[in-house]
Amino acid sequence: MALNPEDPSDKGTDKKPTVLSRQDTFKYLEELTNGSPQVKVDAARALKSLAFNANAEYKDGLLRGGVPRLLMVMVTERESIAALEQATSCMYSLAREHLESKQALVKAGALRALAELLAHDSKQCQLNSCATLYAISCAGRDTCKTLAGYKPLPRLMKLVNPATPRTPQDDQLQLFAALLIVNLLHVRGITSKRDREVLNTSLLRAYDDATESQVRETIGVGLKRIATMNSATNRALHKVSKRLSKAIGSAGDKGGGDTAAAAARESSASGRMEGYGSGPVSRESAPAPASSKRLSSLGSLGSSMRGFGKSKGSGYQGSDSAAWED
Repeated sequence: MALNPEDPSDKGTDKKPTVLSRQDTFKYLEELTNGSPQVKVDAARALKSLAFNANAEYKDGLLRGGVPRLLMVMVTERESIAALEQATSCMYSLAREHLESKQALVKAGALRALAELLAHDSKQCQLNSCATLYAISCAGRDTCKTLAGYKPLPRLMKLVNPATPRTPQDDQLQLFAALLIVNLLHVRGITSKRDREVLNTSLLRAYDDATESQVRETIGVGLKRIATMNSATNRALHKVSKRLSKAIGSAGDKGGGDTAAAAARESSASGRMEGYGSGPVSRESAPAPASSKRLSSLGSLGSSMRGFGKSKGSGYQGSDSAAWED
């Protein structure tokens, strides 16, 4: 399956295909800036086609022309469903295989808007938005972390399990949702153990229902990632548990010695030799300053263990591939 959300508005019509030329780019930019709503839709459609397989130099020119900002205006104004579909589709053409476009769209505020459009009534709008978010997410962990703040996972879990009967759009939505989920799983602390249990069940169901091998392979990467995260969490918890047990044991030994000495002194003074549990200082209340500090530091350890797997620098950058590699 090609990583290209097709636009049905470009098909099934009697119109003769328009011959597009990069020489007309400035005209399209002007129309996108000052045209009527329908003219803007047509301009976005033209720029989408020109940018899809364009080189970096051409896309750099579109960035200098303010295309990300102009597309965001179309998305924000929501003049029509066609405007949303063409604007988001053009964003995808810009973002694929071009880091500067991904960054420009993030700066323009596209992540929040696209995350909201994942629940739009138009399935084509959902598809274009999901595909664009996936392309942008390939910029790296920092971008994915920002996207994760808009809570897209619940909606993506629905998109990765389309209802029946399925359509070609459902198949592509399932693919891009799976791709985006895999990228988001590389963000430290994005999911709790319970979240991963639900997500694992959802991905397993999607794996069984998938009709494309590429979807199955992508979902398999996600399932493997979840297993790795769970394994790392279990190892971390086991390590903390051992350290806590050792600290508590040390505290007990230290406290026991102090208590015994205090009880012996009290017994000698009063003439009672009844063992250290009956004196005024009991085992439970014995102070242990040194071990208390150690326990206090261990108490904050659990809250700091939010990440899983190997650590990578914040400058990590991925590519528009099916999955990142650890």
